[in-house]
Amino acid sequence: PQCFNSCYSNYFYATEGYLHALLTSLKKANLVTAVYGAQGGFSLAREPEKILVSEVFEALEGKISVVDCLEDRNVCHRVDQCETRDMWKRLNDAMVKVLSSTTLAQLPSKPNRLLKK
Repeated sequence: PQCFNSCYSNYFYATEGYLHALLTSLKKANLVTAVYGAQGGFSLAREPEKILVSEVFEALEGKISVVDCLEDRNVCHRVDQCETRDMWKRLNDAMVKVLSSTTLAQLPSKPNRLLKK
């Protein structure tokens, strides 16, 4: 169903401007569609069962990477001697696996109400 920015804003306890920026990024990634005009708003571009959480994450945050050196070895001069890099790689792989195997339909339908302002 279509929803206006104010609808999302009230639901997620965020400002309309912030959510508009998020929705714009999701639109660029073809995860939501926008309807313009007086009755405009946003809706999912596909069924929630067909949108992976990893797609949403990457549209909003970029490539999934817990530390920069996993994507670019040049960011740290110690990358070849790093004793923790393997742990970070395993953690990153586990995150990617979970996010890439979870759809929007599998997420809770309501945000945690403990996050109230």
